[in-house]
Order: sequence, then C-alpha cells, then structure tokens
Amino acid sequence: MRFATSLPVWMTLAAVMAGCAPKIPPPDELAQRGALEGAGLGVYWQVDLALEENETVARLDLLGNDLYCLTSRNRLMALDAARGLWRWTLTSVAPGERVFAPLHVDAMTVPTHLAGGTPDRPGLEVTAKAEPFDAVIFNTLTSVLVVERATGKLAMKVPLDFAAATGGAVAQDPSGRFLYYLASVDGRCHALDLSRALSLWSTDMGGAVRAAPAVYGGVLFVADENGVLHAGLSETTGPKGLWDSNRTDSQAMHGAVLADMHVDEHGCFVPCEDNRLYAFDRTSGKALWPALVC
Repeated sequence: MRFATSLPVWMTLAAVMAGCAPKIPPPDELAQRGALEGAGLGVYWQVDLALEENETVARLDLLGNDLYCLTSRNRLMALDAARGLWRWTLTSVAPGERVFAPLHVDAMTVPTHLAGGTPDRPGLEVTAKAEPFDAVIFNTLTSVLVVERATGKLAMKVPLDFAAATGGAVAQDPSGRFLYYLASVDGRCHALDLSRALSLWSTDMGGAVRAAPAVYGGVLFVADENGVLHAGLSETTGPKGLWDSNRTDSQAMHGAVLADMHVDEHGCFVPCEDNRLYAFDRTSGKALWPALVC
C-alpha cells in the first residue's frame, strides 16, 4: 500500500536543524492562519512522494536546482527544486545501509560499464573513450555510486575494501582523473581513482574521522575527532602535508570535529564540538578571525 505524503516547500533562507521533526500543518492550513504571509512567505509547490507503508523521509539534500530525497528504505528520489517536478528514483542501495550525502560533478568522464560493481578494471583506452556526463555521486558504507544526473541511471559502482565512516569529496587532478576522497572507520583517509575504479592511497590521520574530507584548489582538508585539521597537497602517493591546526601560528580547536566543514575561495570553515566555528586561511592555516562562539 502506498501513502500519499506531501512535501511542502517554502521560498526562504532557512537553517535546517538535524534531528528536529516538527509537525507541519497542511499548506492550506498554514496559508489560512497567515503563518507564512506574516513572514512574507508562501507555499511554492508540493509533491506527492508516494511512500510505501511505514516508509518515511530520512533526509533532504539540495544541490543547485536538484532536490534529493532519501527515504528510510534507501530510495533516492530526485526532483526539480524550482518546479517540484519528479525526475527519477534510484533503488540500488539495500535498505538499512547508511547512505552519505551526495555531491555533484559536471562533465564527468568515467567508464559506465561498472554499474554492477564488477571487479574488472577499465584499461586506459576504455577510459579515454568515456563520454562526459553530469553526475551525482555518493557513497554508502561499502561502495561508491556514480549516477547520471539527468536520468538516474547507475553509471558506476565501486566496491570498497573498507567500511566508510564519512561521505566524500571529489576533484579532478591535472591528468584528468576524477579522484574521490573519504575516510574509513579505522581513521584512515582514502583516495580512489574513479576513472579506473582503483584505490590510489590511504593514510592514517592519527585519530578517528567522522566529518567528510573537503578538497579545494588541489588541497585536501581532513579534520579528526582529536580536533586537528590537516591540510595537504593531494598527490598520487598520498597527501603532502602543508599545515595542521596544532601549529603555533594556526589556531587549536578544543573539541572533536563531527560535522562537515566548508571550503571555498574565502577559507576553510570548521564547526567544532567545543561550540565554536573556526575559520582558517587555506594556504597558511592562520586564523581568519577569532573563533565564533555558538
């Protein structure tokens, strides 16, 4: 039996708080009560998710104009965020397995014959002939999945020989390879070459890692549960250390890093369990401003 579940969307700048599940009245009731009008807001669209019995929405991820809805049975649904139009549903992950947050890669060129997770590895000739496509990538505890963003077709599934502890980050190196970085439950950071479905390297971070690595401008950033942020150049044999937050000219954090960081042209921003938000210069590791007490 299917249950019609409406997903109302409000056009607003909002902070989504994990773990909170407030009871939301129907959109019509909200409009009648003037709850949205008073804030200058209104219902933009709603869509019937057609969930199965006892199936619930586990997580929403907004990437550009794509809204991804993951259900408690690991069905991944993609919708047009601007119009509420259904795009596709992916059912390639077994129920009960943890699914980490997705990310987008444009014009990705990887062979698409590994969707079944076959151990065969594509040769350089096959890789060179791969046609580019826009992808959405995510990993579970046991594999990395590359999906064609427009159709929802599974393009590649790379089995992992370790248990993943985090989601991933992806970057294209100077040779054109698409590299995927993630951490395992034993505190190691791993780099995978998605172009050939190969493991490049793994390195011990010196502590458990629960926040997804980040990569920007050829530099890999990894923060651990000891409250240390590591930055290093990503190379074929492993990251070449640039700095870490325990250096005297950086700023020490006083708690575990469990939530994902954000890195862009302005700097590296890290939320810490000591209730502070830290900001680091990407190249030197120096503090951009005093830690913000939250």
